[in-house]
Amino acid sequence: MIKAQNIILEFMATLNMEIGGELSKSLMSLYDYMYRRLVEANIKKI
Repeated sequence: MIKAQNIILEFMATLNMEIGGELSKSLMSLYDYMYRRLVEANIKKI
């Protein structure tokens, strides 16, 4: 679970928000959702 969270954080860190426009915003939202779900699952041990 932690490895998956770290991968998503790395995706978020390397996303270029200045150049990517709407695609970058959409990807950031997706990554944020996936990260929060992974954290929630890790807390609940699902």
